[in-house]
This record gives sequence, C-alpha cells and structure tokens, in this order.
Amino acid sequence: MRVNLKNVCYPKPLLSELVDDYKSNKFEVIIVKQDYNKEKQKLNLELKTTITNPFINEMIENKKVAVILHLEQKTQRELFILNVNSVTEIEIDLYNYATTEPIEMVGVLYCITDFSISDKEILNDVYKLLDDEVKYERGDIIGYSNELQIQLPEDKRIGSIFNLIPDKDDTLDGQPFSVSLNSDLIQILMKEEIHENYIQIYKKDQYVKKLMFSNIVYPAVVSAYTEMFMSYEQYKDKKWCITLANKVEKKLKIPADEEFIKDNYELEKVYVFANYALGELFNDSVNTYKKGLDD
Repeated sequence: MRVNLKNVCYPKPLLSELVDDYKSNKFEVIIVKQDYNKEKQKLNLELKTTITNPFINEMIENKKVAVILHLEQKTQRELFILNVNSVTEIEIDLYNYATTEPIEMVGVLYCITDFSISDKEILNDVYKLLDDEVKYERGDIIGYSNELQIQLPEDKRIGSIFNLIPDKDDTLDGQPFSVSLNSDLIQILMKEEIHENYIQIYKKDQYVKKLMFSNIVYPAVVSAYTEMFMSYEQYKDKKWCITLANKVEKKLKIPADEEFIKDNYELEKVYVFANYALGELFNDSVNTYKKGLDD
C-alpha cells in the first residue's frame, strides 16, 4: 500500500490491531470465498468484516462512520462499502487491473460526519488523561484493518504481454498510438478518446474485445519481432520477448537465440511469426462469437 500503516503516527485514537488506542481493538477483514470468471474476466469475492468495538459499531449503525474496502494496484484504485460483522459480496472487473501484480486491500473506517468521544473509558490510559473531548471531523480516517493481497489469475495467452495506456498528456502529436518495448510488457500508448471507446466496447462484447485487440496489437507484434532480430540479447529477459520467442520455438522446434540474429532477418519472417503469435487471439474471438450464437 502507499500508506505504511506500521510507521504512521495518528493524532487521534485509531481502531487498528497495530495500535492499542481502544480497549476493544479488533477490525478484521477476511476473504471467505473467491470465484474467478475467466470468460467475463470478473473476480467475485465474499468478505467478512469484524469490528468488536461497541462505540465504533454504534457510529456505523448511526451512519456517522462508513466501512470502506480500499483496493489498490499501481495507478488503479477502487473503493467498496463493506457490511459490518457480516459478509459482503463484491465484483472486481479485472479488465481494470494488470494480471502481473497482486491487488492490495485494506479496510478503512471513514468519518461521514463530525462526532466526538466523551466516554474516555473506551480508550487506553493515555487518552483518559485528556480533559477535552476527542473530536472527529468529516473525512477523518479513524481505523485500518489488516492488509490483504489478491494474486490475480495470470492470463497465459498472448494478450497478457500488452499494456494499453491512455495518452492523458497528449504526447502522441496526432498519431493514434505508439509502441514501447523497454518494459516487461509491451506498452501501447493510445489517444485518450480511442482508449476510452475501446475499453467501453470490449467490456460489453468479448468477441469484439478479442478481435479489436488482435488488430490493435498487430503492429506492436511486428515491431517486437523486428527488434528481436536486431537486438535479441537486449530484450531476451523481458516477459513479452520470452512469450513471443516461445511461440516461434514451439512452431519451428529451434532455440530462439539461434533464430533471432541479424543475419536471419527477413520481413516476410516477421509477418509469419506475428501470425503464429496472434492466431490464438483470432481463434478465441471466433470461438467466443460462435458460443454467443449457440447460446
């Protein structure tokens, strides 16, 4: 998480097992059940939230405090409202997350409105010595649960080596997209409106998603295979290069480092290899479409 909960000093009493501000100090979130829908790329979770502190439970019941689940992965962040001392079902759209890193989660107690603590008996001895009421304001975070991680099911298909990024800073200068091979994944920077429309379309139709993805990444695959011929040693340890090299090794039955050398470069080979790699995406799109018609 961006917030290091173990090394933060809070000016107000905190409900967390990492500190002892409250006498009854349990705030726990556990995953009861986890189901992965590969076809729709949805992750369904059942989460049980337990809070033992009577005062905090009263504030939640009176709608002065909300229990929120904070999900985070790199630049992606998402929030869900949790039920207290019961199970909450949530659905995570995996199209919004990378499959290469876990999603980090933590429960948060968020003040919806101002309130105060007048009964110091619910707090530890330090806070009992204070004469004034302990006041909370709207927006205060007054508790953290245990931290959780969800290791996402990694997509082993060719589509998992690409990362589509919206060009929010308008750096493309009129081009529809650009390709970078310097990261572990092939980075495709797209015009923001194209990226937004693409995301909306492929969320609604799996056939369109797979077919469009094949068309969008085709130039990137051609570029990647070209660079592999020119500078295989530079890229051979990157995930995208390993994946694309495996496609060729499987088909030609020869080691990648023997094939990808400058003297072997031919443009026709590049296109043949790109078809090796993307063939399964086209097949997926056709099979998904056929399944939709059969249903």
